[in-house]
Amino acid sequence: MLFLGCHDENDLLRQEMNDQRVDQMALSGADSRLIDPAEIDIVFCGESMVVSLAAGRQQQFVGGALEIGNNSNGDLFLIFTAAEGWDFSEIQLYVGDQSGIPTGKRGNPKVGKFGDVDCFDPAAPEATYMIPVDELAYQVDNEVQTTLIIAHAVIVQTVDGVFSQKSLFADWTDYEFTGPRWGGGFLYEFITCEEGSSVETAAEGEEATKGEESAGEESAGEEEETGGETDIVDLTTLSFINNPLELVFKELGEIQPVGNVRFYFEGDFLNVEYNLTMTGWLISEVHINIGDLDDAIIGNNSNNPKVGLFTYVYHYEESEFSTSVTYPIPVAELDPDFLDAGCETFTVHATLVDGSDYTIQKSSFVDWDENLAFGGSKWGGSFLLCLESVTE
Repeated sequence: MLFLGCHDENDLLRQEMNDQRVDQMALSGADSRLIDPAEIDIVFCGESMVVSLAAGRQQQFVGGALEIGNNSNGDLFLIFTAAEGWDFSEIQLYVGDQSGIPTGKRGNPKVGKFGDVDCFDPAAPEATYMIPVDELAYQVDNEVQTTLIIAHAVIVQTVDGVFSQKSLFADWTDYEFTGPRWGGGFLYEFITCEEGSSVETAAEGEEATKGEESAGEESAGEEEETGGETDIVDLTTLSFINNPLELVFKELGEIQPVGNVRFYFEGDFLNVEYNLTMTGWLISEVHINIGDLDDAIIGNNSNNPKVGLFTYVYHYEESEFSTSVTYPIPVAELDPDFLDAGCETFTVHATLVDGSDYTIQKSSFVDWDENLAFGGSKWGGSFLLCLESVTE
């Protein structure tokens, strides 16, 4: 396997949040902590931990899994496995305490400054890291040793000659970035080996990381099947009163229609479907907020909304730019009062790019209610999305 410097087009911060560019991406070399698992006998103390590698603020796309465990010496092992059909082109890994995370002024991570930065050419479906105990930084609370792990990866695939890539972070339930981009890290709790408690990863551990769902995700899915609003509300009996709605942008100082947004239920999701009708434009990002815009979202003197902090945010890769995209919102995350044939405040935005060379960007909002217009200098606003019961 050959490791090369990462290409600029894979720079996550430039692609997704237009944040500061990473100055220099470190080259993998003799100090890389990548290992060949076939050359070392990996034996975990107790059960290993498995988390998803996901994209999006709500982790709506799962592109792989990360298995973590320690051996009796205290060495830490991290096994990355890409989802079927995908391969890793980059991995950036930080292991330590929160104070040592390399971040920019806005709280966004500088993944190119992480302790481990590796690029794969050709891309690889799996990668295993070993961090020796003498290179680990612990946090100790009530004799429990933990360390913060932030794992970022870029996965790629080529289907019918079309290249695509996605940026992923491992589960960020314990630490979330304070800047506008989604992502963060999680805490790993080291396990003390007891007699008879060690298990080899060769069969059980490896099987746990295959596919797009970890064992924990499967359990979560089972819980959703036995609970949640979809068990209570028959979505086929509900209809949207205001549907579709106009998508507009500002051109030559005038608000002009550029497309529409349609809402519909399908399975356990409320789908938000964007369609552009004005030629020459493509959708590069979507931002959807449910509920009133709170102080965290409107937090500056001009009262302009920070769309990057909306409830749902998705940034498409260049190969995914399109005139029509659909964003799925889990029904279980919606307010039950809204599903009870009620109304809810929505703010729906999209970033558009000039389809010729992607050099020009435009901001677009769904047409808004007059009394829900933004109070600041930015044009736009929110609207009420309302449901009604359908009776035969």
